[in-house]
Amino acid sequence: MSASMQEITRRGRGQHVAIACLSLVLVATFGSSWGCHAVKKGIGRGYTDTKPAELPVAGASEEDARALIWRVNDLAVAMREGRSASPLELTADDINTLIENHPQWSALKGKAHVAIEGEKIRGNVSFPLTQLGVMLKDRWLNASAVFRVGMEGGRLSVFAETLTVRGQPLPESFMKSLRAKNLADGANKNPTSASILQRLESITVRDGRIRIVPKQAFSSAPASPAELPAEDDGGAS
Repeated sequence: MSASMQEITRRGRGQHVAIACLSLVLVATFGSSWGCHAVKKGIGRGYTDTKPAELPVAGASEEDARALIWRVNDLAVAMREGRSASPLELTADDINTLIENHPQWSALKGKAHVAIEGEKIRGNVSFPLTQLGVMLKDRWLNASAVFRVGMEGGRLSVFAETLTVRGQPLPESFMKSLRAKNLADGANKNPTSASILQRLESITVRDGRIRIVPKQAFSSAPASPAELPAEDDGGAS
């Protein structure tokens, strides 16, 4: 990452309420909850690979990535300071660009790719099982899933509609129970995550975009240190 990109991300550090909100959506959608659940349910080696899948690359220019990060950081600062802010709308390309360029999302770089299809999010992921808490070395979960994402009453909801692993749909008996599970329950029950979600009016997915609407009248008290992402000395990888 160039010096100019490092400066943008450094200036926003400690103020990433908006990034935290977006991260909650992505982690709930692509995180270990459904992947680890699938593996531990006995899907096992027949549904895992010996190498990671090749995921598409957003390919945004540094100039475009820089402008996008500025846009997200501007909302973050406004939310932190209790000022009115316009809703943030992001396309799938925007999200993939953030995954590839923003240090706060480095854990998903090369491991997740997003497509937005109307009102649903399709995600392709490629995670090492050890990252999902499954102690099988040199095995990868390469999967594709379609999710419904929204928020009501300050509670994030993420529900899986379809899930395929290595191109194979999972058994309907497994999917029936998975479809009934809100994959964002962990975020909703976590006090830090819940505090961040309370700063939002709504999260919707429509017409190929995710729209995040901040509340216009919330406390201007600074977020507690526990709410803020940890800083790293390097700033970027």
